[in-house]
Amino acid sequence: MASPEHQIRVAIYGCGNWANRTHIPNLLKLDGVEIVAICDSNPRALQSTAEAFQISKTYGDGHRMLEAERIDVLYSVVPAYARTDVEATAAAKGIHIFSEKPQALRMRVARQIDAAICQASVISTVCFRERYRPIFQEARKRLEGKAIVHVRFQ
Repeated sequence: MASPEHQIRVAIYGCGNWANRTHIPNLLKLDGVEIVAICDSNPRALQSTAEAFQISKTYGDGHRMLEAERIDVLYSVVPAYARTDVEATAAAKGIHIFSEKPQALRMRVARQIDAAICQASVISTVCFRERYRPIFQEARKRLEGKAIVHVRFQ
């Protein structure tokens, strides 16, 4: 948890719409959270995000960012097709991970990320924005107070 002596240091990997419209603005509202760096392979997206949110440390390569910065949490909001081993490298360094869904498009990549997370015992979560849809909100109301033992989507 963040304390006055310790801010949670977050790095953003991917500066597209979700980062700019959702994740960065919401992170900036939280006490005890500092966005230390952002990364994107698209120089224009990187520059516009840095300017919009006054973030001074920018990187065009995720591995360079992981090497150069002290990071507690990596927000991986790059498209799933762009995920390779940055998340696994972050986990191996003890960095907790928040990812947009899906975690990966190829099972090899997903398993590599999972193995690194398990090995390092870091916290990892994959965003599921669908929880805000009316159908899921209704399901939440109907299931409140009940024990769920199995979920199957059809």
